[in-house]
Amino acid sequence: TLKRDDVLDYLLSELSRAPELWHQKSYLARSLLMDAARGIVDDGIVPLQLFVDGEGPDGVAVAVEANPKAEIYPAVYVRKNNVVSEHLLPTNPLLDFETAEHRAQLTAALAPIL
Repeated sequence: TLKRDDVLDYLLSELSRAPELWHQKSYLARSLLMDAARGIVDDGIVPLQLFVDGEGPDGVAVAVEANPKAEIYPAVYVRKNNVVSEHLLPTNPLLDFETAEHRAQLTAALAPIL
């Protein structure tokens, strides 16, 4: 389980450095689930499609994706009441997704579940 205060740092770190996300862009995602009894649970690395298309508890999945210009950016998928919203964070020329801008946008995206 994760403490609420650790979620942002953990997800931004994963987006910047997790080899699974970088080697399988747009396919694998880091998933966190909200469990009433256990709190915030690290669900591990999961296929993004299962998180987006499946039903389950409220949660978030983050993935590294690329656009047609080959610019790499973080994607955040928030599931609330089995409805998933997509939030695309900005690209960064140094592939640093732990900036103040990324933190602010991730905070806003996670507001419905945190």
